[in-house]
Amino acid sequence: MYMDFTMQPGSQLHQPIPAGWNAFVYIIEGEGAFGREKAAPATAHHCLVLGADGDGLSVWNRSGAPLRFALAAGQPLKEPVVQHGPK
Repeated sequence: MYMDFTMQPGSQLHQPIPAGWNAFVYIIEGEGAFGREKAAPATAHHCLVLGADGDGLSVWNRSGAPLRFALAAGQPLKEPVVQHGPK
């Protein structure tokens, strides 16, 4: 799942994410509260890694400017990570 959101000032949203999926948010522009309404605002150029509990993503834009962010999520592959360098 890859979604690009633009939220107007004063808006809120809830995006379901299936339980067990890995997910992250990258904030492109503005600031917003992610996860809990009273959470400290996260600002542009930050990446937030979400838990895999299946609650989805809740976001509040309490600022006076638009908030734009990308959400990426998917089922974990459960494959080992292997790094190969030049030979």
